[in-house]
Amino acid sequence: MKLAVALINNAPAFHFGQANDFKIVTLENGKIVSSTDLHDEIQTHQARPQFLKDQGVSALICDGIGSGAVDRLVAADIALFGFNRLSVGDAIKAFAEGSLPQVTDTFECAC
Repeated sequence: MKLAVALINNAPAFHFGQANDFKIVTLENGKIVSSTDLHDEIQTHQARPQFLKDQGVSALICDGIGSGAVDRLVAADIALFGFNRLSVGDAIKAFAEGSLPQVTDTFECAC
């Protein structure tokens, strides 16, 4: 499965709509088998969920998100998870271990 982590300057993105960089991680049996950094040239954040879907992403970790983006992620069949104040590496590890809770609604960074 492919997991995307929304980033700004290699740090957790405070809001999905502001993220133009993503760490795309492929996980197999809870282990990272590949990782790549991807820059999104899309100028409108409304197109970002489909961009991620086109990359094969089935789950996204980000720090804040609005209702329109949540709706587009749901339509693209991409599950949403929050950073919960974790570093990028710790969030990926928590996701792989199944301990990062899934988000089903809008939320803002609690930073």
